[in-house]
Amino acid sequence: MAEASSNGTEINGPAIFAAYAMAFLELGTFIPTIPIVAFCASIVYKTSILHRNLKGILLAQLFGIMMNLWPRAFMLITQIFVAKNIFLLPPNFISGASTAALTFNNMAGHVLIVERIYATVYVDTYERYRSWAFTALWLSITVKYYFSF
Repeated sequence: MAEASSNGTEINGPAIFAAYAMAFLELGTFIPTIPIVAFCASIVYKTSILHRNLKGILLAQLFGIMMNLWPRAFMLITQIFVAKNIFLLPPNFISGASTAALTFNNMAGHVLIVERIYATVYVDTYERYRSWAFTALWLSITVKYYFSF
């Protein structure tokens, strides 16, 4: 029971079984993740306890998680059910969309650290700071960083 991969090599049965098992497991985690992310986004959006900058970063991270789920789920469904070849390479658009979401979330995590350090160092004046300038700055840097490759 051998199957040809996308580069033409033969793959044995246990490797195929393991690949399909991992694909189904990954796809199975996406199903509960989507409503959890939607619930978290609604809670973060409604809360008035969080500072505006922190709220923007958390909402951006939740958006990035959601944007990573859709291309990956599309790719897995295509590989498992349509093409019936788990080793099929995804289209460039799907790979690019997944990479964009991962890059965005990676940058948002670093921005969260910078924002928390800034809030700690300038604790006296930070609470009164209500501008969206910090969020606009880190979003523009992240977009420029992604398109620089």
